[in-house]
Amino acid sequence: DLSNDDIQSKFDSANDGDTFEFTDGEYRNISLIVNKKLNIISKNDSIVYTSGKLNDNAKRLGIDKTFGFYFTSKSAGSILSGITIIAGGSDCGVIVDGVKNVTVGDNNVIGGKNGILIKDCDRIIISNNEISKATNNGLQLKDVKNSLVENNSIAYNKWSGIETSNIEFCNITNNTIHHNDLNGISTFNRSSNTLITRNNVYDNTNGVY
Repeated sequence: DLSNDDIQSKFDSANDGDTFEFTDGEYRNISLIVNKKLNIISKNDSIVYTSGKLNDNAKRLGIDKTFGFYFTSKSAGSILSGITIIAGGSDCGVIVDGVKNVTVGDNNVIGGKNGILIKDCDRIIISNNEISKATNNGLQLKDVKNSLVENNSIAYNKWSGIETSNIEFCNITNNTIHHNDLNGISTFNRSSNTLITRNNVYDNTNGVY
């Protein structure tokens, strides 16, 4: 029964490496900033409904997109796992920004403009997530290197399942990507030393563009 501010306060006062387990069935109006190494998990399939408004903490950090979980440059080593994130009127369900070594796995991300946004990052793992019903892209990678996208199911997004821009040394493999209105996988601008393999891509306007 904790509010978003209560949870944020606990995040802020935690030690690096602490684990937070979401145990209730539902949490509403969530917009949490992760600014240290935290393990954020749920074993009870908790549902998080994101907030469509920027809170004061986000404004102070100069964040201009609404979100459910925002991983900052100080969150290296963090894990987000086991949570259903309903992004509704938010820009993104999850944003990982300017950081190394973050894992987003075994989550269900529904809605948002982009379900998951990874930007200016290195060594990120996106695995075993279900990402659907974004009004833009399911997963967007911008200026990302040395990262792995595997075993995700990405479907029913209005633009592309996965959209990349300026990626290098990445591996996009063993994903199931279908029924996206534009492309299954879109690669824009620079894409170097990247492997796209063993994906099941079907019923998109284009498969890989």
